[in-house]
Amino acid sequence: MTSQAGVNNDKDKINEAISVILAEHKKMTEGKITDEELIRAKEMIKGRILLSMEDSSNIATWYGTKLILENKTETVEEVIEKLDKVSKEEVVEVAKDIVRPEKLNLALIGPFNNEDFRGLLTNDHGL
Repeated sequence: MTSQAGVNNDKDKINEAISVILAEHKKMTEGKITDEELIRAKEMIKGRILLSMEDSSNIATWYGTKLILENKTETVEEVIEKLDKVSKEEVVEVAKDIVRPEKLNLALIGPFNNEDFRGLLTNDHGL
């Protein structure tokens, strides 16, 4: 799972953005996802998949990756059909497995020292 945010180089704003992202992750583990949020997330994922399929090299990568990693191929339509069936409960179950402090990683681009943000990932944040 990946979360992204475009934030200026202000350390306070970055701290705030990271804290908000972690709070949203916590909401997922607690099942505090609205039906509207789930629908929007699914639509965003479907849109990204479909846009990426407009490039022939992305299509080759799609099928090659599926074959190498899963030893099978699935069409985009099959994946979208599966995505449409994902329930809120399934999202929560997966979130509980992957949104844990020991699994968190942080990558920042900018003039920062690693120590400036290390505490954000080591704080409990209720995760």
